Amino acid sequence: MTLTINASVRLTKKSDWQPWFSRIKTRATRECVWEYINPDLSPENLLVNTMPQRPEVAKFHTGSTQLSPNPMVSDLNLND
Repeated sequence: MTLTINASVRLTKKSDWQPWFSRIKTRATRECVWEYINPDLSPENLLVNTMPQRPEVAKFHTGSTQLSPNPMVSDLNLND
C-alpha cells in the first residue's frame, strides 16, 4: 500500500529550503530516481532516462516464438 500525502510547502525564508530539499531527496531516493536529478552531479554523470526495450519471448524460453494460449492475455500482440 502506498501512502500519498500532498502537503503544500511555502519557501518563505531561507530556513525553509533545507527541510524542503531533504524531503525531495528522501522521496527521490525512495523512488530510485535520485541518480537522475541529483544537483550535485555534473550533467555528464547523471543517469539518462531511456525508453525500456520490449522483451523478446525467445530470450525467456529457448526456441520459443510465441506464447501459449491464455485468456488472460488474449489481446497481447507480439508483432508490435
